[in-house]
Amino acid sequence: MVTLFHDIAEPLGPFNHGEVIGSILHPFISRNNYWMLMQHGLFQTYFYGDKICAALVALWFIPVTYFGHPFWAGIDPVNNREHFMNNLAIIAAYMTIAYFGAGNYSLDGNI
Repeated sequence: MVTLFHDIAEPLGPFNHGEVIGSILHPFISRNNYWMLMQHGLFQTYFYGDKICAALVALWFIPVTYFGHPFWAGIDPVNNREHFMNNLAIIAAYMTIAYFGAGNYSLDGNI
C-alpha cells in the first residue's frame, strides 16, 4: 500500500510527497512504513545524489571553462588552451556520471 500510494501524493507536494502521504496513511500503516515515508527525501538523495551532484559540478565547470580559459582571446594561448581542453574532459566525465550513475566500483555501489 505504501509503494502504491506514495507517488499519488506527488501532485499535492512535489518536494515532500513522502511526508504528505505518510501523514494521510499514518493510521493505516505500521510504524516502520510511516518512518520510511517520512525519510523518503533522504532515501532519494542517497540513491540519486551522485547524479545530481555530478550534474551540478558539470554545470558549474561550463562558465568557469569559458570565462576562465579564453585561449581564443590571445591571453597566454598555449596555457589557456591546455586548461580549456582539460576542463572539457572533466565536464564530459561529470556528465557521464550524471547520466549513468557512479557505477559498480563507487563507494555507494559497494555499500
